[in-house]
Amino acid sequence: MKKRFSMRNKLLIIFGLLIAAAAITEGLLAIRTARKAIIEKIETHLIDKATDTAEILDGRITAFFQFLEGIARMPVLRNSSSSNHEKISILQKELTFNADLHEAALVDLDGFLLTGDEKKISVKEYEWFQTAIKGQRAITEPFISVTDGKLIITFAVPIYDENNIQ
Repeated sequence: MKKRFSMRNKLLIIFGLLIAAAAITEGLLAIRTARKAIIEKIETHLIDKATDTAEILDGRITAFFQFLEGIARMPVLRNSSSSNHEKISILQKELTFNADLHEAALVDLDGFLLTGDEKKISVKEYEWFQTAIKGQRAITEPFISVTDGKLIITFAVPIYDENNIQ
């Protein structure tokens, strides 16, 4: 009778397989733990980055509202005896001084957007008008302009007369 495997070879195979299984298991656990740690770091970093970006955008929006409110305090816009045409021409001049402004318009209390060519467009159903008519700042979600395909955000600020009446 011939022995196929000696006891030494059997023990070598068994312990070799045990060591290989332990090494593979340990490697898989190490990869899983490292992957989990990296994902947590990335999530934390993305949240921090999003918070920082939101603060920057909030600061820019606040500065832009302050700029628009400065325009709204211009004497010609506050003067109730000034014509709408004169007010619109002043707003159009402001467009030339600020590249961030795409279009400036005047909306009357009845909800009609007044253009330089005497057209009236009803905007009373828009949320930004409803907010501005209540005396608050208004901003819309970004949208694509139908006239030139640019990304547009509508900002609206109320204009008060000399007696602080809209």
